[in-house]
Amino acid sequence: MTMTAFSSKRPITAVYLGLVLLFAVYLGNADRVYYALSGKSHAVKLPDDFLLPDKGVIRFFDTGKDFLVNNRFEEGKLLLGRTVPVANERGGAQLWVFLRSPDALFEVTDKRHLLWVEPGKSLVDFFIPTSGLEAGVYQLGLLLSDDEGVRFAWIASFFEKRAGGPVSYTARPVASVIGKTSESLKFHIGKMGKEEKAVLLQGWAVLENADMNDYSGFLKIEDSRGVSKTFYAPLYTRIGVASRYNDPRAANSGFRIKLSLDQLAPGRHSIKVLVRHRKTGEAFESAQNEIKNF
Repeated sequence: MTMTAFSSKRPITAVYLGLVLLFAVYLGNADRVYYALSGKSHAVKLPDDFLLPDKGVIRFFDTGKDFLVNNRFEEGKLLLGRTVPVANERGGAQLWVFLRSPDALFEVTDKRHLLWVEPGKSLVDFFIPTSGLEAGVYQLGLLLSDDEGVRFAWIASFFEKRAGGPVSYTARPVASVIGKTSESLKFHIGKMGKEEKAVLLQGWAVLENADMNDYSGFLKIEDSRGVSKTFYAPLYTRIGVASRYNDPRAANSGFRIKLSLDQLAPGRHSIKVLVRHRKTGEAFESAQNEIKNF
């Protein structure tokens, strides 16, 4: 092969290598490229040091109904709700949706429209594709920016992402959480309902003098034989609890989970609450317990 022939092939080789590199980059960012071109909403993972507002709590949102979409064409969560009047005389009100798992925080971006709270309208509907999310349990949060300032709340809307798509969250046993026993961790189970082969537990938990937004919640349930199981219980905003403690940091204290009765032995059970700091991993277990019959 002559030097001239070799030189003539170098540009072709460079182009080929460039295309291979471009394709490799695309494979690593396929979801981002697709969402950028299609304009569909999607969840973007936020840095570990990202901070949500710690002042002002949303009072306006009623989650209404939400639905899970799970078919061969699309998967995701459809959030439907309504608002009470929003302060939007200047026309700049905006609403953002966030997701969080026990270990990460995400913002849901929407390229189709930025203004979700429009003058004269109180309905909110939003579709969140879940195909780019890892398997796990996710919770929805809402941030409102209007003429009165910025307000935020984690809402009682959860789902579990599985390999086949999102499903309603039914708590299953997780790894035990080891925490220091604390008299300052208080809780109350206000409602207990039963469905077919399942029990619903709803209540609140507060670690006094702590910002509950920094913690994940768990229920530790022990049967009469001394066998205990731990269940993840996402915490959501309850304004009444913050008022009870006269501390806005106590707002993110509500829990509502469904437990399969197949996971629990029939009879009396002792229930305790554990909370674990989302960043440091420090955990506390309630000295208090409640007795329930399943």
